Amino acid sequence: MNLQSSPFLSTLNYLPQGIGVNFPFFPDDTEVGAFETLTVNFSSGQFVHSISLRLLFGGRDEQEQRIYSINGGAFVPFFANSDSGDLTLVIDQAATVTAEFDGNRRLL
Repeated sequence: MNLQSSPFLSTLNYLPQGIGVNFPFFPDDTEVGAFETLTVNFSSGQFVHSISLRLLFGGRDEQEQRIYSINGGAFVPFFANSDSGDLTLVIDQAATVTAEFDGNRRLL
C-alpha cells in the first residue's frame, strides 16, 4: 500500500496524530483541505470492508462533510461529527485498488 497527495507540489506529512497533506498555497499540514486529495493505493485488489478515519478533514469543532471514491468511481458524500474524532466508512468492496479522499465539497 502507498499513499499519494495532490495537487502538484503538495506533500504528505506524517505527524503524531496521523497523515496530513501540505499544499504550499494552503498551508495546513494537519488535514486534507480544500483543493487537496489523499489517495490510498493497494498493489493488488483487496477486499475493503471499512476505512476508519480520525479528523481527516479538519478540526474538532467542524462538522466533516467531504467526498470519497473507490477505484475511480463516482464520488460519494460522507458526513461525520468530528466531536468524537472518529468515523468508519463501510465500503464492502472487493478488488479495491484505490480509495481517494477529496478535501472539496463538490457534491454537497
